[in-house]
Amino acid sequence: RLFLVFQTPYLENNAYFQLRQVDNILETGHLIFDDPLSFSGKEQVGSPLFYYLLSFGFVILPNFLVSKILPSLLASLAIIPVFLIIKNLTKNNKISLILSFFSGFIPIFYSATINNVSSTALAIPLFFISIYYFMNIISEKKHITKYLVSLILFSFTSPISLILIPWNFL
Repeated sequence: RLFLVFQTPYLENNAYFQLRQVDNILETGHLIFDDPLSFSGKEQVGSPLFYYLLSFGFVILPNFLVSKILPSLLASLAIIPVFLIIKNLTKNNKISLILSFFSGFIPIFYSATINNVSSTALAIPLFFISIYYFMNIISEKKHITKYLVSLILFSFTSPISLILIPWNFL
């Protein structure tokens, strides 16, 4: 992933809005809700966790490195919960290792996260972690709190988290 990311010196066009959000967090401490640079103002609604994580990285490292490395690192973490899910389903380490290896090369995931500062890079690993803990709630009750924490973190990252809410309990 890093080899592909560092082949171009620039980011995709969509990434610069995220970088503006991070710059605003570093200056004021909060997200841009009313965008003055868009035509006649535009109200922005977003999930804050990814932006605050990026702004924390901008304090430690240069902006160029954080915007290239951190999304790639977060996106590559998706193979770990995929490995755990497949191992839980099949009880076979070889199959789960092979399938988790191939899950790192999903084309649509590459197109959404390569050279783009997108919250998808954090949302997908949190999605799979939430599914893994949800699968293990019945066997071990200690996974309930882990599921709820991962679901809360996921809900502050992406609106896709509504899929994982158990609607029959509400």
